[in-house]
Amino acid sequence: MWDLLQDLDLVSFLDEININYETDGPNIGTGWVGIDTCPFDGCGNFHFGIAISNKQINCWICGVTGTLIKFLMKYFNTSKDEAFFMIKEHLEEVELTQDTDIETLVHKTFSKEVRKIEEDKPMPKIKLLPGRPITVDMVAKRPKLRAFLKERMIGVDSCIWHKFRYDYERSMRLIMPIFNYGGDMVAYQGRDITGKAILPYITQPKGVDLGNTLFNINNYTGEKYIIIVEGILDAVRVETAYHFERACVMACFTSTPTIEQLLLLSETEKVLVMLDHDAWTNYKKFRDLPMEVEPIILPKDKDPGSLTDSEFVQLNLSQYFP
Repeated sequence: MWDLLQDLDLVSFLDEININYETDGPNIGTGWVGIDTCPFDGCGNFHFGIAISNKQINCWICGVTGTLIKFLMKYFNTSKDEAFFMIKEHLEEVELTQDTDIETLVHKTFSKEVRKIEEDKPMPKIKLLPGRPITVDMVAKRPKLRAFLKERMIGVDSCIWHKFRYDYERSMRLIMPIFNYGGDMVAYQGRDITGKAILPYITQPKGVDLGNTLFNINNYTGEKYIIIVEGILDAVRVETAYHFERACVMACFTSTPTIEQLLLLSETEKVLVMLDHDAWTNYKKFRDLPMEVEPIILPKDKDPGSLTDSEFVQLNLSQYFP
C-alpha cells in the first residue's frame, strides 16, 4: 500500500476524481491539501487535510486520522479494495499516457464545463494511441468487446471507420480518437468496457479543451444538415440507426454545444441537437448564428445511445430536413 500511495500525484488524482480542494489558504499548512468539508460522521468542518507526501489524512476538529484509502472509502461509500483500485487505475492511466508519447499534458482534468477557446493556444497533436486497431477478427476473438458493442448496437464497421482501438492488454478500454477540423488527432477518450471502472470515461491528454472541435468533424464534407449528440458512442449509434446521406452525425462531448463548435459548421443549413432528455433547453442563445439550430427532445429517460431501431423510426427525423 505504501508504494502505491508514494507514487501517487495527489493533486492530479483529486482532479481526476472531481474532488474540490485547496493547496493554500487559511487552515492549510505547507505540504497539505485542504478538502472542502470533513466527510466523516458528525463533523462537516473546513479543517480536513491530506498530506501531499505520505497521503495521511487529518481533521483538526474531529481528530480523524488515517490514510487516503480511508478517506476514499468514506467519501465514495466504497470498499477498501475499490479504493485501492481507484488509485491503481489512475497510476496505470498516467503510465499509459507516458508510454504513448503524448506531447503536452496539463494538470487539470477535462470537465464537462467547456472553457472559451484561446486562439493562440492550439490543441496538441497526439502521436500514438494505446491499444490495437479494431478488426472483425479481433471482435470475434474478444468476447467482452463483442458483448459491449452488441449491447450498444454498434457495428464493427463503424469502429473501423472511426479508427477505434481496443486496449485489451492493459486497461480493457475502447479507445476513441478525436480529430480537429483539419484532420489532426488532438485527443482520445478511453471507455471502460468491463463496467467495473470508477471512471467509465477518461479523456487524454488531461485538461484538453474540446470546446473547439467535434467528434467526427474530420469526416465532415459540407453536408447541409448536422445532427449533434453528446457522447461519441451516441454519435456512432445514431449513425448506425439513421442513414441519411445529407446529414453528418457529430458529438460535442458535453450537455451543451459551444458557439465555437457550431461556428465550425457555418456552411451548413441546419443543426439538429439531439441530447439526453431535457438536457438542452437554452437553444435560443444560438439564434444569431448563420445556421438554423433546432433541438430534438428525446423521450423521458432516454439518450441517443439507448434508443432502439423502432424508437428511431418513431422519432421520424426526416421531418426536420426539407
